[in-house]
Amino acid sequence: MTELLPSWIVLASALGSLAFLVATGPDKKPATLVNRLLMAALCFIGGFLLSAMYSRVAGETTQPMIVAILVMVGTAGSTMVFRTIEKKHHTNNNKH
Repeated sequence: MTELLPSWIVLASALGSLAFLVATGPDKKPATLVNRLLMAALCFIGGFLLSAMYSRVAGETTQPMIVAILVMVGTAGSTMVFRTIEKKHHTNNNKH
């Protein structure tokens, strides 16, 4: 079971990002859900980019657990950046 733990961490980061974005969405219309799904996928790619940078620097000595944790941190960071930008955009639109 412990050999599957990195895979579960990566899967949880993708599903957690999607669940968070859907829960914080303005409504549950199909267009909004598709937008949230695409944004969660892009945030997940951001997590992969962070782990890829580490893997590139570390070479062949990368540990799967470290890579999985970096995917999780990168996905969470990308999701928080997206939410911050979205809130700021929403706030600026309400001022006009």
